[in-house]
Amino acid sequence: MEGINNYQTSIRFTTAWATLSAYMSVKSKFLFKHRRSRTLLPRHTLFACFLSFFKAFHPLVAQETGLPCDWINPVGHEINSDGHLLLKDNTTQTIYELTPDSSDQKAVVSIDQKTVVLFGPSSETQLYNLDKNSCTLIASIPVKTEYATFSQSGDQLFLLHSKTWRDISLTSYETQTGLPVSSRKVSSRANALTLNSNDSLVGISSGSLIKLMDATNLKTAKVFWEEKKQMHVVFSPVKPMQVASATPDGTIQIRDLQQDALLAEIKAHGEAINTLQFDPTGEFIFIQDEKYNLSVWDISNEKEALYRKNVEGNLVFDGSESIHWREGTELVTQGLSELTNSVQLDSGNSSLFPLENELPGFVFFPQPLVDWRPETGIQFGLSTSFSFFPKSLRKYPPALLPSSIVPKITYGPDGKQIFTSIESEVYSANGWNFNNKLKYNIRARNFYFGIGNLARRDDRVRYSNTVFSLKGDVIKHLNRALKVGLGYTIRHDSPLEFEENEAISEPGKAGGWLVGGGPVVQIDFRDDFVFPTKGSFLDTRLYFYNKSLGSNFQYKEALLDYRKYVPIRVGKIPKVLAFQAYSHLTFGRDVPFYQLPHITSDRLLRGMWRNLYIDRQSAYVQTEYRSYFSPSDTRFGYVLFLGAGDVADSFLKDWQPDIKLVYGAGYRQQLVPKLRLDFRIDFAISNEGDFGVFGGVGVAF
Repeated sequence: MEGINNYQTSIRFTTAWATLSAYMSVKSKFLFKHRRSRTLLPRHTLFACFLSFFKAFHPLVAQETGLPCDWINPVGHEINSDGHLLLKDNTTQTIYELTPDSSDQKAVVSIDQKTVVLFGPSSETQLYNLDKNSCTLIASIPVKTEYATFSQSGDQLFLLHSKTWRDISLTSYETQTGLPVSSRKVSSRANALTLNSNDSLVGISSGSLIKLMDATNLKTAKVFWEEKKQMHVVFSPVKPMQVASATPDGTIQIRDLQQDALLAEIKAHGEAINTLQFDPTGEFIFIQDEKYNLSVWDISNEKEALYRKNVEGNLVFDGSESIHWREGTELVTQGLSELTNSVQLDSGNSSLFPLENELPGFVFFPQPLVDWRPETGIQFGLSTSFSFFPKSLRKYPPALLPSSIVPKITYGPDGKQIFTSIESEVYSANGWNFNNKLKYNIRARNFYFGIGNLARRDDRVRYSNTVFSLKGDVIKHLNRALKVGLGYTIRHDSPLEFEENEAISEPGKAGGWLVGGGPVVQIDFRDDFVFPTKGSFLDTRLYFYNKSLGSNFQYKEALLDYRKYVPIRVGKIPKVLAFQAYSHLTFGRDVPFYQLPHITSDRLLRGMWRNLYIDRQSAYVQTEYRSYFSPSDTRFGYVLFLGAGDVADSFLKDWQPDIKLVYGAGYRQQLVPKLRLDFRIDFAISNEGDFGVFGGVGVAF
């Protein structure tokens, strides 16, 4: 190829570029001492001399070919592997190549084709004005840039620059002057920079996050946490809230950020992606992989429109009519209308899948545990949450509710206690729910305080025993709201060993089997089972424990659990007010004391010891205010809670109220993207002088 690729021109180009860069470096260091001064060319004689030098020797002016600067390269991407940038002469319709003086240097041309920026991680950033047959240096910005993009209007330039191990700077500049407008620090993991079609939002990807910022002040507007790492994020040129991105395994994801919905995925050819971009119409997505294969997909028809090998250069769009690229030494031009006509309609040519056909299999979250309870002392252990997603849409419950299995094991050095459990929630496609909690605790320690409101913390006696228990239910959805089923309890306790040989008259000291069950009726109007924000839920149960079933104890119990969720639509931050009323009643005198109803737990009235207040009947109410620290990022939140409850031998006979109050605050952090499954830790205080710290997964109620 002639022109800039000529050997002599390359030598002169390199020498001149080095001289000019050194001069501008010195000049810019002086000019940038003044905050509002412009990095402009010298005036008068120096100005004329500089323009002569610039016109004669600057690498963006090809002397042999008369290359003008009115190029068509509205998205301009990375320079290819051999250091060539593909450009088009708008006057002669000739394609040229530019070889910059740095192998890692990149170029981006504004969509209005009036400005070009040259940048790289090892050189200063140069901003030029393009005006027919001349290229004028607007500013030499003394930063090393990783990513650059222009606004759709061409008025602003956005740079990700000055990367450190901790962060990277995002700065917007005026393209007319090169002066900074706004700046913000973002994560050093940022690996893409894009601007939406109406110049309102700047988008970056950072790990599994897609972060949107207001283009005027660079303040965070919204954070989206995705299931996979996001790379090469790029906005559609016609739809302000549609983006395409690539994952490390070479999958292209197209999503609607307005609805926070994954629209489709493209599984092209299984290679890692180098570049990703839309065509000017937003109808095609162009994918270049690390093996220099070009794959073009028609988004609306969900078909592959073109596949070419050895495409090593950047793509040059000629308005909305054609596209140019280089394959080896051959220059290729392809009309976009021809791509539309070439889309094959047979199903074998499609690798683009809607979300409902490509649900994830399962995700898991190991979690180290450090727990302390007054009765057990400190515990160390591990818990892992396995979430299994359905392979097809379910009618009941909502489609994306996953089944889960949570095994947990902890060890308490004081007394060599071992606590193991497996909790499972399985949801079938035809509306059956199977919920179970299996526990096996060895030498587990507990406190006995006595029965009723006369119990006091100072009167406690510690005991230990080995416990096996299986508690769960089988429930069937009759329709969207109504569910019926059977609940059951199977438990065995070894004889209880009291540290002080305390003689108690309550049933249960000798341990034994507890076997029973009964009907379950639920009415569920919640909008979400994992993180409800509106609606209500009612769970009623009636259990019978009978010696004919093999139980050593015989009695009846009734449970009622009502919950209500009210969204608060004030301000920008989503908020929910949750309410719960709970009652647990037993009937009969043959109830083992360790199975008596209580009002304290990590999900009940938080803040008081587990067995401190127990009796044959219990009831409490609690409310919780749930919100987030930022309206743009719902991964991190907090709660404020208040509750009151009491226990009694019978609420209908000689009940003397002694209400216990609990209040506190908690921290929430999302564990699963899009699912709103939170890790929680709560700090609670009671009016009886108790203080507790409780943790877990999922909402408290």
